[in-house]
Amino acid sequence: AARPPETATQWEIGNKTTFLDGRISLNLAFFHVTRENFLVNISGQQVPVGEQRTRGIELDLASEPLPGWKLYGNYAFHDAELVKLAPTDRASEGNRPTGVPRPSAAFWTTYEFQDGLVRGFGFGGGVTFKGKVFQDNQNTNRIPSYTVGDLVAFYRRGPYQIQLNLNNVADTTYFRGGANSGAMPGEPLSVLATLQFRY
Repeated sequence: AARPPETATQWEIGNKTTFLDGRISLNLAFFHVTRENFLVNISGQQVPVGEQRTRGIELDLASEPLPGWKLYGNYAFHDAELVKLAPTDRASEGNRPTGVPRPSAAFWTTYEFQDGLVRGFGFGGGVTFKGKVFQDNQNTNRIPSYTVGDLVAFYRRGPYQIQLNLNNVADTTYFRGGANSGAMPGEPLSVLATLQFRY
């Protein structure tokens, strides 16, 4: 027999507000998502019996307090729950699904000079936080939360842009993922230089 398709139902309500003549933009949203018939591993076979419910809040902030100085912020809270599983995994109902952090947040700021010989030169930095996630429905194998910081410097002139990114500046050891296949090590301290031409 054909497998029933995976389906999802979502509703969302939110509000976007601007302050100080548009220099601050705030977006707040509440959401509720139900995912049904996703595949669950039963005795080595993928069977569509899973049901997952996720509800939470997301907050986004964008601001330019001064010309050239930009701020970005994001916060999300996901209350995710395994509502229905196979009879062999029924004890895991009510647990959190794999790979879904409860809190996550990010903040980033940049400044670009507007005048003089340094016009077009800019720099900035930011931090990203991810809460712990689980690798299994039993919630026994956990990937710890982590915080990573990044820096950037750039120069723009006409259609050209040169950018230098310094990722994971503290060389933090962390892991990403959360699927049953395991966790992947996060990116170590690295430097990336790019040259862009827009036409």
